[in-house]
Amino acid sequence: MNIEQLSLIASILSLAGTMIGYTDTISVDPNQAVELVKEDKIQPFEQLNRFALAKHTNATMETSKLESEYGHYT
Repeated sequence: MNIEQLSLIASILSLAGTMIGYTDTISVDPNQAVELVKEDKIQPFEQLNRFALAKHTNATMETSKLESEYGHYT
């Protein structure tokens, strides 16, 4: 194997490594979140926060944010 082939393999592996952590995640604007609640596409944050806190005893919540990931809201 020559130096050009090794260089090409190293470049391909480097590019593949950068793509491993890539996700299609977009933060949703708070105004858009309000519209999504009105359209009954998501539940209100207060309800979601209560559910999360009930599931994780002794936890506290400082902030909430809505993201769109691969076409689903998280």
